[in-house]
Amino acid sequence: MQRFLIKDTAKHIGEKVRVCGWVNTWRAHGKILFVDLRDISGIIQVVFVPSNKEVYELAKTLRPEWVVEIVGQIVKRPDNMVNAKIETGQVEMSVESLKVLSQSETLPFSIEGGGEKG
Repeated sequence: MQRFLIKDTAKHIGEKVRVCGWVNTWRAHGKILFVDLRDISGIIQVVFVPSNKEVYELAKTLRPEWVVEIVGQIVKRPDNMVNAKIETGQVEMSVESLKVLSQSETLPFSIEGGGEKG
């Protein structure tokens, strides 16, 4: 399956795509897990649900800066959940498969922002 850059995923609503990148953030809301996945082109929110047990359990182990490959369907976000701050903010990825390509030690500092203090 062809790999897509994250910035191009919004053009493929309803399609199954493969993306690779770094785990930017990981969060849980109830039983649903969300990962913001980052590549050179941007960020997309990926969604893990408990009904896909094996993938869900693996997703619970993910940490920032791990490199992963994800296959899933691009779906349109509900209007009240759109994130206008990112290019892919109108879509998210419903995960079918997850492969950890590389693990990373936890960084001693955040790589986000411009490096200024406080």
